[in-house]
Amino acid sequence: MAAQYWLTPFGRPVNDLGFVSAGQSATTTVKTTALLANGAKLADSTAAALVRAGRVQITSVRVDGGPVRSRNDLVTYDARNDVFQAKLKASQFGWVRRQWYLVNLRILASPASLSVDLGNRFFVMRVT
Repeated sequence: MAAQYWLTPFGRPVNDLGFVSAGQSATTTVKTTALLANGAKLADSTAAALVRAGRVQITSVRVDGGPVRSRNDLVTYDARNDVFQAKLKASQFGWVRRQWYLVNLRILASPASLSVDLGNRFFVMRVT
């Protein structure tokens, strides 16, 4: 299935190369805008409905291997700024100091189809 949504780069605190570093007790806020495949902005009502349906997910896996941890309850939609946002904490995913994690924000085809996404954007997190 082709991507239905394109997610814009996260912006600060994630740098242009897709990396961010944060302390184990820090909260890292990430934001992205979803665009349709044709480049048009996703309607606010559609974006909010995706969040309510549990179809916007954050996954995390340690870069050197380990279990994938997924959360469908961390992303909100800010209609004023047209962004999906999540406030991430190490305790939500079991992140430990001096480790690197691949973090992915995904829009799922349905809450039950965890292996199929319609758009995603990832970054690498280092916990200091």
